[in-house]
Amino acid sequence: MASPLLILHSLRSPTLLRCPRRLRASALQPSAARSFSASQPLSPPIAVLDSLHGLGLPWYAALPTAAVLVRGVLIYFVCTLPAQKDARVRNQLLPLAAAHSMLHERLQRGPRNDIPFPWLKKFEFEFRRWRVQRRTLERFGQQFKLTSPWKRSMINFFTLISFTEAVRLKCGSSEGLLSVVLSPLEWIRNALIRKPSPPTPVVAPQPKMSHDEDMAQRLELTATTDEAGKVSYDLSTLNATPGAGEASAYFDPSMQTEGLNWCIDLTASDSTFVLPILLWLSVSANIIFQRTASPPKKVAVPTKAKAHDTASQIPELKPDKTFDTGALSPEALNTLTAPAYGSSNSDKRFLGYLPPVTNLQRIQLCIVLVILAAILKIPAAIFLYWIPSLAVGAVQRRWLAAKFPLRPPIQPCRRPLRFRVKKAWSN
Repeated sequence: MASPLLILHSLRSPTLLRCPRRLRASALQPSAARSFSASQPLSPPIAVLDSLHGLGLPWYAALPTAAVLVRGVLIYFVCTLPAQKDARVRNQLLPLAAAHSMLHERLQRGPRNDIPFPWLKKFEFEFRRWRVQRRTLERFGQQFKLTSPWKRSMINFFTLISFTEAVRLKCGSSEGLLSVVLSPLEWIRNALIRKPSPPTPVVAPQPKMSHDEDMAQRLELTATTDEAGKVSYDLSTLNATPGAGEASAYFDPSMQTEGLNWCIDLTASDSTFVLPILLWLSVSANIIFQRTASPPKKVAVPTKAKAHDTASQIPELKPDKTFDTGALSPEALNTLTAPAYGSSNSDKRFLGYLPPVTNLQRIQLCIVLVILAAILKIPAAIFLYWIPSLAVGAVQRRWLAAKFPLRPPIQPCRRPLRFRVKKAWSN
């Protein structure tokens, strides 16, 4: 039963007196307790964003601050720093895992006459070697209590996605991140397959109702009549809150006025394309300047033609006229010794000053361009969160590379090469 204070307050309220008689009678009937699921949930990402905005920071400063705190503090101590320490140990285990995988290959290698194509045999052999080496690294990782890098990467990824969805809900966007990314593909499909759209019926505009009239209409829809002819109403729908997935549950109108100078409305896309270009530069810099530990490379065996070209480029060592056998120059020392294990002279600077770019990095740069073209229509607030997050991640990798550098794996020593000494002396 409703409390006396609630009844007295309801009778004094002028909005209740304007309702029909049966609605006023039903308002005093006992109602069921409100369930916990009817309360509006407050997720941790939204709580962080609301807390920073409640401190007085505008949204164009609160979003980068949240990205710096999450990526620079939470992800650093949970994922980035332990992953770098594990990578130092795992990098020293690479030669041992390679030796175990080679031994396993020699024991398990057999004739595969069931594979008709030579390239398929090579692919099957490389895949089997990669699988054996991966299992060996996992076994050694369990021995040294190393965590799989995929687990920490997934934690970082899901944290980024959760905060991105929180920013999207703050912008009032009803579509999810996946639907926004795939919207250009849907537009292309609709352009290729044109179907006649059905005629839209003309609907007369309904007059806007007040809050009391809307409440009365919702109560009329829930009216039920029992056997005795008594009419009852379901009052639980009056204070129903929107669901967690609805945009109106978390939409903040201040997002439309607390933007940047060239992009005031953060709920809309950036028409100047400044933020997408900054995001593309950040992702490209992370791809080009990344440094990952890889297993030792194999020494390429030169062919006869390459060996002849290499021999023609080797400078001929001539003794000094005074027959003074002093110390060898660095050029002569490099000529008389073998190249470093896995070294290559084909490393050229990209665009003259950037680090050398591999084929995998070129593919990644092309994929980034395609993805960037697909996300041009997302709200500008999401870009304001992504760009500082990627920048902080790049700074963390540079700091960890200097603080906890990866030691090079154990490699074979450089053996001296023997050259045939010429007996003909030059004058």
